[in-house]
Amino acid sequence: MGEEGVLAARAGRFVSLAAVPAGTRVKIKYVGDGALRAQAIRLGVGAGAEVTVWGRLPGGPVILNRGGQKVAVGQRLAQQIWVEIGA
Repeated sequence: MGEEGVLAARAGRFVSLAAVPAGTRVKIKYVGDGALRAQAIRLGVGAGAEVTVWGRLPGGPVILNRGGQKVAVGQRLAQQIWVEIGA
């Protein structure tokens, strides 16, 4: 998504995964650059993936459910993942 995704996130069209409450289904629209993007892709949460926020620990990881598989995403990465709610 590149620059368009960054601009959309800043314009409020998307929200950071770190701010999404448990039980919410989202579609990942943009993931930060470099090593963070590579880490997200390894976890199966790259742009286009549809996931449900299964749970979260205060100040800790966001736990995602994707196809029955649970994946814990740390706060630093979650803050760099921009999603569309209600995917």
